[in-house]
Amino acid sequence: MNRTIIIAVLMLFTACWVQAQEADRVILQDKTTYTGKVVEQKPGEYIRLALTGSSDTLTLQMDEIDRLVKVPADNASGEASGDSNIEFNNNKFYLNLGSSTGGGDVAFKGLGIGLGYRIQPGFSIGLYAEYIGSVGFALPEPYDFQKLPLILETRYELQEHFDGRGAIYGYLGAGYSITLDDEYREPDLGRFREVTDGFAFKPGLGYRINIFENTGLLLDVNYLLIIDETRNENKLRIKTNKWSNFMISAKLFF
Repeated sequence: MNRTIIIAVLMLFTACWVQAQEADRVILQDKTTYTGKVVEQKPGEYIRLALTGSSDTLTLQMDEIDRLVKVPADNASGEASGDSNIEFNNNKFYLNLGSSTGGGDVAFKGLGIGLGYRIQPGFSIGLYAEYIGSVGFALPEPYDFQKLPLILETRYELQEHFDGRGAIYGYLGAGYSITLDDEYREPDLGRFREVTDGFAFKPGLGYRINIFENTGLLLDVNYLLIIDETRNENKLRIKTNKWSNFMISAKLFF
């Protein structure tokens, strides 16, 4: 019995100690931040924050607050007075410029451009167009692999690092793939074949690192699947093509 009581007391002490090592950081809609300890909270109405390094208590209305996060206590100094700190990627719209390389069914390189919109911090949608062309003759037919996928993409940040300067994110994209060089001739039969437009799917993971407040790099590792058809001179389907590749991309956003 005594051992059980001792263990319970130690667990309670440990929980209190861990909690004491964390502070509450409140980020307002205008990006002003306050750090301290929430001492009172009324859901949907307000919170009261005892500011770090001060005896003052601040009452903040919930409709003023963008988010509330936990931070280590040793990272809380210098942020209790309401000074604006760097909040990365405040712009609603951003532009992407990137290049990629990959392989699988086809070895290829690519260049792309895209426009994105941040719905909320850490979550965005966008449209990305990327020319990709084969760099090796790894195809079963004399077909020049040139595609232009138009991808509707979503990005969701899973975990931030370096006070928001870096983040791991998940990526999901799908869209329409335009075939640029759509005809070729079979060398043995001398017949023309046509490769149609198709669909593209592109899930993956990536890492964001900000160089400046609204400018930085995106590093993606994606699986790219393009599905289209090969047709004969009478426009009849001969087969369905599933171009399956892994790709690595580096993009500059601003």
